[in-house]
Amino acid sequence: MRCLLCDRALRELMRWSYILHQNRQPLCETCAAQFQPYEQSFSLLGIDSIVIHYRYNEMMQDVIYSYKGFGHIRLAQLFRPLLTSLRKERRASIVPIPSHVHKVERIGFQPIEHLLQVAQVPYQSLLEKVYDGELSRLSKEERQRVDRIVRVREGVRVRAHCILIDDVITTGTTLQQAATVLREAGAKRIDAFVLSRPVKKERA
Repeated sequence: MRCLLCDRALRELMRWSYILHQNRQPLCETCAAQFQPYEQSFSLLGIDSIVIHYRYNEMMQDVIYSYKGFGHIRLAQLFRPLLTSLRKERRASIVPIPSHVHKVERIGFQPIEHLLQVAQVPYQSLLEKVYDGELSRLSKEERQRVDRIVRVREGVRVRAHCILIDDVITTGTTLQQAATVLREAGAKRIDAFVLSRPVKKERA
């Protein structure tokens, strides 16, 4: 077995640990060390709790860009061990933040839904993306002026507890709007499970 990122051969111990237990990322030690934990606190109005797992560093940026931008779906395996923890959430709806239909047509899949499928996590597609632009290119003020980013799909049933799943969070505008429309549709508690976020630099 080889590292999913640099293609180096994995050491025997790491290879068999992944094959037998499926609880390790298929990465060499060098690449795995670049997946750094996110250790800062972060909260958003309207969301009861937010769990952020990794720093959005250069490695994470490259991985997510390759996965979402170029459709390298094999990279979803990197997050499989992390996402399997969501299987125990039996009473909550696991709700992926969707990509716009135009992007899906270009790359051929819904990125967050595919992550959950690879991890064998049941989910509900309750939301659809309305805004077709790139929020990452907008300032915080410009994002806040976007009238509607997501909406609840017609005909779906929204449970009392929803857990939003996303890959990257910056200002949190998308998650907040998702929480708002889900609460309008009947949700009482909204949590968020996010793969990564840029680390805020400490003031000197």
